[in-house]
Amino acid sequence: MESGWKAVLERQRLSGYAGFRGASVKGRLPVRESLVNEAIQSAQAGKRGAAWIERIEIRDNNLVNVSLGTTLWFLSRVSLELAIEPIIDFPRSPLLRIHISGLQGTIVELIQDKLRLPPNIAVIQSRTLTINLRAALETAGRADLVPLVQYLGITTEPGTLTLELGLAVP
Repeated sequence: MESGWKAVLERQRLSGYAGFRGASVKGRLPVRESLVNEAIQSAQAGKRGAAWIERIEIRDNNLVNVSLGTTLWFLSRVSLELAIEPIIDFPRSPLLRIHISGLQGTIVELIQDKLRLPPNIAVIQSRTLTINLRAALETAGRADLVPLVQYLGITTEPGTLTLELGLAVP
């Protein structure tokens, strides 16, 4: 049965979700800090380079603390405070902007180099990390989702990051 649904969904994806025309979905997806940390550790398993994320702490008012480990000779641990912009202008300009504090600018750029962020997806400039969500979805083979996202918002409270999401099939 599962493989049948997968085939149906794949045909819908290829047809621009024609069978769902006119559908709209609005929702909230709360993501707990423990799940985010588990996902980060899983993604980094066996791939640790010169800098890695040790742990994040989700705080109130769209603030997140990040603890980085590093093998850079003058740093062993780095703490960053990230301020996440709450609104992402989907689908016109799907850029997630995160403002970084806690480090000098040159060190932030050095860490960007060591984290090996794909330049078409993520760039740090003037203490702002900009993530192109369209490019990230395209790289993941999910460009079909970009026109469906009508809005995306992010809010935080201690221990939880919540995604506010609106999807519509034209």
